[in-house]
Amino acid sequence: MEKTLAANQTPSKAVWLAFGLALATVAVYALIFLHVLGIGDYDWANAPAFIGYAAMGGYLLGGLLILVRQRWLWFIGLLINGLVMFAYFSMHQAEPALLLSAGGLISKALQLLLEVVLIYLIFASKKK
Repeated sequence: MEKTLAANQTPSKAVWLAFGLALATVAVYALIFLHVLGIGDYDWANAPAFIGYAAMGGYLLGGLLILVRQRWLWFIGLLINGLVMFAYFSMHQAEPALLLSAGGLISKALQLLLEVVLIYLIFASKKK
């Protein structure tokens, strides 16, 4: 027998996957901020500390808001995450050492997967 979802119910596994991806992104940013995961030859001496805290705090808050299961919040998260990736690639397009570093590749892979899951959630929860 096949289970069907109510019109206002979203796939629970996808919500938890999106939450997990957001938390994994927080963890990767923490490892980058703590200099455990390298990001090329980035000059940490001139970087303001609030950038790391803002990234971690933003993805932690975004992950928690995913659990609220509101379609409009997922859409806002999709836009903000997309803007973060766009800004990253725009600012560092001439720095292949940073783009192809472990921290850069892992964080952007997680963010890209998060985008895909958020798109799925937005369309899967669309009221008919």
